[in-house]
Amino acid sequence: MLKLKNFRMGQLRGTFHQYGNSKLMITYHPAALLRNPSFKKPVWEDMKLVMKELGIPLSG
Repeated sequence: MLKLKNFRMGQLRGTFHQYGNSKLMITYHPAALLRNPSFKKPVWEDMKLVMKELGIPLSG
């Protein structure tokens, strides 16, 4: 089981975590991006890692 109580969101994002047989990428909630636009770049970095893991090519 993934235990997240003693960590801040910024400490958990950016790497994959194991949850049972699944890989989990923690990132910021979309509403947080509206409140804090500076989170957009870290979320995009997270999404690029997810896309790479899934074998989805990055366009543009």
